[in-house]
Amino acid sequence: MPHFSLLAQSYQTALAQEDFTILRKEVNILDEDSALTVHYYSTPEHIRYDNSGLMVMRAEDKNDGGDLQLLYYLNSHKKGSDKELAEEQVRIFHFTFNPNYLKRCGIFSDERKATLSLNLATMVTHQGFKKLTLCAKTKNNLSLLQDLPKEVSLRKLYMQMQTQQILWLALQSVLFEKEIPFVCKFLANEADYAKIMLAKQLLVQQIGDPITIKELSRKVGMNECYLKKGFKEITGMTVFEFFQKERMNYAQEMLCQKGASVTEVAAVLGYSSISHFSTAFKKYTGIKPCALF
Repeated sequence: MPHFSLLAQSYQTALAQEDFTILRKEVNILDEDSALTVHYYSTPEHIRYDNSGLMVMRAEDKNDGGDLQLLYYLNSHKKGSDKELAEEQVRIFHFTFNPNYLKRCGIFSDERKATLSLNLATMVTHQGFKKLTLCAKTKNNLSLLQDLPKEVSLRKLYMQMQTQQILWLALQSVLFEKEIPFVCKFLANEADYAKIMLAKQLLVQQIGDPITIKELSRKVGMNECYLKKGFKEITGMTVFEFFQKERMNYAQEMLCQKGASVTEVAAVLGYSSISHFSTAFKKYTGIKPCALF
């Protein structure tokens, strides 16, 4: 597969394709000029590469539009009872931006059309690729691409926003040859980042059985203070805000798409009374749940 040969430039060694078993592939057309493909793989326990990224620039010719590509190899921290989810070890994100997209962003100059602007091109090796620093912010945005909004009509916009941020971070890394600073000192290593991701997963799994911060910190093995500050840095929300968002989104899905009653939804989400649920729902959405019928 092409992305294996490209990523080999980042590791400066060949990636043995036989060690990777494809689980699934998701192709997302972000707009007419950009796309994202995510490959999910399982690998043997002894096979492990560090998280890495690569920027690839392809020259303009008759068969190729002179596009810019971003590839990210990311070890997965997901665990679950679902067989496929539990086996998932590696995700490879493959972004493609054609010249029209890059011209709209000002990355390609009008005069040189599909060639990179000089200040960017001088930072890239003559082979047409550049290894990227996979900073914590980029890892966060890649993770957020897996956490899509419940509302289908908002998903493409959401993905476009995260993709633009990832492209911006990549360009910053190439142009200034430095990692974009990530101010959260509590997430300085991959193990702490994984614990925050696990906390998010546990909150979603227990959407109908609210869990306290104390219980959550014990389950992920992180100090309460570190957990709260790290969670805020990674998600942009407090633990309660994230949990409430997930509950209300699920409530809307049950009411609008599954035809559940207010009583049923309140019970599923663990509310002690219908009135408590209705109050929380109106505070979050601006309308009472009965208004959706």
